[in-house]
Formats: sequence, C-alpha cells, structure tokens
Amino acid sequence: VGKFLDDFTLTRYGRESYPTMRKVIQIVFDTFHKSDGYSKHPEITGSNLILRMIYKYYDRLPHNGTVDLEGYKSDFMIMVNNTKKALQLALQEKDRQKDNPLYENDMVVWDRAYLGANVCFYMVDAFEGFKNKDTAKLDYSGKKAIEYLNRLELLLSRRSDYSLRYMFDY
Repeated sequence: VGKFLDDFTLTRYGRESYPTMRKVIQIVFDTFHKSDGYSKHPEITGSNLILRMIYKYYDRLPHNGTVDLEGYKSDFMIMVNNTKKALQLALQEKDRQKDNPLYENDMVVWDRAYLGANVCFYMVDAFEGFKNKDTAKLDYSGKKAIEYLNRLELLLSRRSDYSLRYMFDY
C-alpha cells in the first residue's frame, strides 16, 4: 500500500508538493481506509466518506436497541480532527497546486468529509442531549449540526459535479 500511495501522490501532485501531500494522503488513508474499523465496507470508495460514516454508525447498533453514543462521538471526533489536519496541511500547497483540478477536487472531498463528520458528531451529541433531557445540549448541538449542514450545502452547491440539474435539463 505504501508504494501505491507514494506513486499516487507523486503522480497526482508532482515532485514539489510531494512531501506535504504524501503526509496528507497518509492521514486520509489512516482515517478512512485502514482495517481498524473504518473499512468494514470496502465497497464504498473514498469519495463516499459520508456514506462510510453512516455505515459505521449502523454497524454499532446492537440488537437490543441501545446506542454507544460515546463511541460514536469519539469516532466522529477522530474523523473531524484528522480531516482538519489533512486540510490544513494540504492548504500549504495551494499556490503550487492552483492549476491542478485533482487537488481542487480532493480538497472538496476532504472538506466534505470534515463537514460531514462534524454533522455526525453534533447529531449524536444532540441525540445524547435529548436522551438525557439536557435541553441546552440538545439546542446547542442541533444548531451546530445545522450550521455544518449549511456549510456542506454551500460547498457542494458551488460545484457542477454535485448538481442534479442535468436530470431536469432534458
């Protein structure tokens, strides 16, 4: 896998950006593709990270209907922290990569993953507030989840490849 990631990074971003972007690719790989629980559904590609998070959520539901809220929150916070770190590192290469559409696409995918992980974290936190009759937590986390959903909508609405308009423009 390491050799593939080396070649992938070099081909995708070039020699000058390789040192930084190789670190970014490793963070993304470690977060979403390693066999530490994040890859229970290998048929889901890296571009469907939000679906991967949803599958992870449902995999943990036991048959008795109880939910491991702290486990979910911990998992989603790992995703939040790792995707934020990957984005911050990748932004160091924005000038060198300004004409690379693959870099732009990757930044959108990683930002989508970051925003989606935040949505999931705050939804679970809001549910925890609801379950514990903590209205302040429910209100705060619900608002944060909506804030991140709005940011996700704004990000995706600016890209034609996330548009369904073609379905309606016959």
